[in-house]
Amino acid sequence: MLLWLIVLTGVACLSCPLPPAPGLASHSHVVATLRHLFLSDNKITSLPAEIGNLTNLSLISLRDNRLTHLPPEIGKLSKLVEFNIQGNDIAFFPAEMAGLPLDGEESVFKAAGNPLIPEIVKALEKNGPKALLAYLASEEYKPVLEKALQDFESKGSKKKK
Repeated sequence: MLLWLIVLTGVACLSCPLPPAPGLASHSHVVATLRHLFLSDNKITSLPAEIGNLTNLSLISLRDNRLTHLPPEIGKLSKLVEFNIQGNDIAFFPAEMAGLPLDGEESVFKAAGNPLIPEIVKALEKNGPKALLAYLASEEYKPVLEKALQDFESKGSKKKK
């Protein structure tokens, strides 16, 4: 199974230096049953929307990469109870993350070392992941997210010039 995990990391993350795995689509049972995904200490800049297809994931470690954002599809990971994204370049979270089960006693959410917007920092300081998830689901977050997305897109277009 470890071999499949190594092969899958090269496919699930297009920025990884690992070679793609030919014929992975024919191994959908591996994708459907994968529970732990470790992609820490790479130079990953983004996650594909297909991350949302890994619906049995309970743990993702994306620590110390170069992620600038998370795709909304991350919210489809309804079994995720351990999420480590510390040490990236993430400023905001998609509202879809509000449905993740990261507010339980056994849950772990690590986001230190990211340039998070003040509103998210305030929510995390208030009551940890529980307050963050409530904030992401709130009407109050919608205009904050919209502005953060505009700022993010603006920075991206400046880098391309």
